[in-house]
Amino acid sequence: MKEPKIVFLNLDEVELYGWEKEKSWYTIDAIVRGIELGDDFPAVKVIRRMDGSYEIASTAKLVGGKIIGDGGHSRATGHYIGGKPLKCMVVAEGKLNSSDKKVRICDVVLTEDLQDYLDRSAQDFYR
Repeated sequence: MKEPKIVFLNLDEVELYGWEKEKSWYTIDAIVRGIELGDDFPAVKVIRRMDGSYEIASTAKLVGGKIIGDGGHSRATGHYIGGKPLKCMVVAEGKLNSSDKKVRICDVVLTEDLQDYLDRSAQDFYR
């Protein structure tokens, strides 16, 4: 693949897989409200599979001396629930090993995890 390209995925029509099975309802609600207000979210890095589905590409950043994983599961879940296409950057294409540990974004379970929301709100990384 040459240069990464930006695509907008309609998650009602295209399957997107990740590895996080649960997300904080508070975090997702904040993202949905941002979507409704027209916020521009960073593109989620994805891999396009040979079958036409996509998988979130694992990324990590060093923030305040800590390694923080940022795959984009919250953004993806928020856009799915909000009914808006998800801005993605296709960073690779090809066949991936299937795994029972992968979860479709439409199957992510929302939890009452207020601490996750508070932790994310405190980080400039998520703004």
